[in-house]
Amino acid sequence: ELESALKRDPGMDKEYFRKLCYDLLNMLAKYRNSDGLLEDLPGWNFVEWSKCNTWTNDVNYPTNFLYSRILKAVGNIYGDDALLDQCAQVRKATVRLSFDGQLFEDNAVRGEDGKIKGSLALMTRRVPGIGRTLMYGCRGPVCDLDDRETFAQLLEGAKALAKKYKSYVIKLDPDVPSSNTAFAALMQSFGFRCKEGGKNFEAIQPRYVFRLNVEGKTEEELMASFHQKWRYNIRLAERKGVTVQICGKEMVPAFADLMLTTGVRDGFVTRKPEYFANMLDNLGEHARLYMAFDPDGTPIAGTLAIHYGDKVWYLYGASSNEHRNLMPNYLLQWRMIQWAVETGCRIYDFRGVSGNVSEDNPLYGLFRFKQGFGGDFTEFVGEEDLVLSPVIYWAVEHGTSVFKDVRKAVYLIKNRDKK
Repeated sequence: ELESALKRDPGMDKEYFRKLCYDLLNMLAKYRNSDGLLEDLPGWNFVEWSKCNTWTNDVNYPTNFLYSRILKAVGNIYGDDALLDQCAQVRKATVRLSFDGQLFEDNAVRGEDGKIKGSLALMTRRVPGIGRTLMYGCRGPVCDLDDRETFAQLLEGAKALAKKYKSYVIKLDPDVPSSNTAFAALMQSFGFRCKEGGKNFEAIQPRYVFRLNVEGKTEEELMASFHQKWRYNIRLAERKGVTVQICGKEMVPAFADLMLTTGVRDGFVTRKPEYFANMLDNLGEHARLYMAFDPDGTPIAGTLAIHYGDKVWYLYGASSNEHRNLMPNYLLQWRMIQWAVETGCRIYDFRGVSGNVSEDNPLYGLFRFKQGFGGDFTEFVGEEDLVLSPVIYWAVEHGTSVFKDVRKAVYLIKNRDKK
């Protein structure tokens, strides 16, 4: 607020506020942990708009993001480089500890030994017209999958938030393979039901993916593991003059336009440019926008990938209707795999494919493309629902299906000129 006020009125005496600002920072300093983050605040926090305000004990990540912003503001106002360095450290540590590759976790819980033993990122989405919300934990929880006690603690926290925000369901889709029947039984014992559905992309997150193990492997070894035709296409793209660049937000409009073309061609709804720009802003060095250009410098394909922990994920891909004979998509995949190798990752995740591997399936081409890079076909336990209001759950689930179909039809008609 002070930083904004000084911009509006440069004549304001900033020295009047110096002691107040530094007294606040000194008071907060006693709550900093070994990572430089605020921990165990005394029953309050800064983030009045956050759904995680129920949690003040342990480490509250949204509070720490705002703490880093306060450090930056005071540092800018008073030219304090030490505070600006501290801001960068707090922000980097918060991203490192809270970002699970897809969503930011709200809170971390410590065990009796002081170590964090589990975490669950939760978000809510309001359902129009009924005053209820859907509560969703993407790829959560993050904990020892055999630790029933920790899972129970995390679930109790989720239930408390669900009550507060009038959620009709708590929906999880854990990063756990379907072969782990013990975990599936654990979920069932807590009242979760596996949402049955098709084998395509009916769930929020894909149930079927390809994952390539890159741990300890050289680029030469990985290239040799690809199907012969895939190796040929990668080299063909380079021989034909296709170049791949890591781009900034200046190329987001071109990427979003390619996404629109791809969505209309393949029949799915795409994101707006602002969404991709926000990803690059918020994820910083953890996100990369790769763009492929033809020999004339025209963008003909692009991908957006993220790196976190021991994985690189391929999240979005797009290509034009022209120049597909130049094989830019093969070269783009290879560049993202190289990023996984460079960063010492264990896994390169190609993300979703259909679980219906019949050649008659319209999505078989996507399956075949990703399969050719030699990854492992992986099935997760699926989307698990803890139903809190059965009547509303039934109505929303059926209504959502109709809404998605109508939205898709309108979208494709509106953008049919992109075919």
